[in-house]
Amino acid sequence: MTFIEDLIGYIEDNTDLVFGTDLFITDHIDNPAKCAIVSEFAGGTENWSGLKTQPVQILAMDLTYLTAQVLAETLYDLLANKAGFPDAALSDVFFCDVLNRLFPVGRNQRGSYIFSINFLFLTK
Repeated sequence: MTFIEDLIGYIEDNTDLVFGTDLFITDHIDNPAKCAIVSEFAGGTENWSGLKTQPVQILAMDLTYLTAQVLAETLYDLLANKAGFPDAALSDVFFCDVLNRLFPVGRNQRGSYIFSINFLFLTK
């Protein structure tokens, strides 16, 4: 499995979100108004220590501003500044650093409020 699939599994195991129902890897117009989207983005590197970095963005969405914010806070609390992960699939992760706290980025064409959080995972 890929890193993103392992991360999705970890989120699914530790929240009420279900992959393919309200937890996705990509955003599509047919995704529900309330959902979370996890995606990798450019900037991953391998540093002098041999550790790799994997940047990840999570978008939390809902038709209600406060509900979208609560969903984003739940995901932030699950991952932010965490050293090591008990999940075997993420055992290569040394630390999850926060690139930015959650912040609102606007609304999409469905009318959902969107909150964004960016993380940097340090892995073997």
